[in-house]
Amino acid sequence: MNPEKIHYRYLTPSIDPWVRQPVVSGLNKYVHEIIAIINNKYDGYLHEAAEGLGIPFEAIEEALTYYGVNYLEINKDRYRLRIRNNLMMKLNTSKSEEVNQWLRSTLDDGMSPVARLNGNNLDLARLEQHVNSMPVRSKKNRTRTTQ
Repeated sequence: MNPEKIHYRYLTPSIDPWVRQPVVSGLNKYVHEIIAIINNKYDGYLHEAAEGLGIPFEAIEEALTYYGVNYLEINKDRYRLRIRNNLMMKLNTSKSEEVNQWLRSTLDDGMSPVARLNGNNLDLARLEQHVNSMPVRSKKNRTRTTQ
């Protein structure tokens, strides 16, 4: 079975530049999230999961098929998301325009702005080391003093 020739009816492409796996239509959840929900909440019962999530059973089957065929790519997506989320936590913001601009500049070819300057592919392991070495910003103490 050639993965490029499989036609998915219930999976739509992701618009997030860091994620290559599709989103399940109607839920706006990635395939790996659907698999996690099936395993954790519904103990692997596919029909119950389809009913509970309010999607057709065929959408669950397509998510499982995609997961089986593209397992390695899904793991890379999860790794990239973990790095991005870790970076956002280190910066203590989810609305930072500078961070959003940097994240959006990472394109499908896997090149970061720094890598574009150096001409190298994005090294996720080095990026994760860099993010983990960043100090965590603490929130300012904004308690009022009464007089």
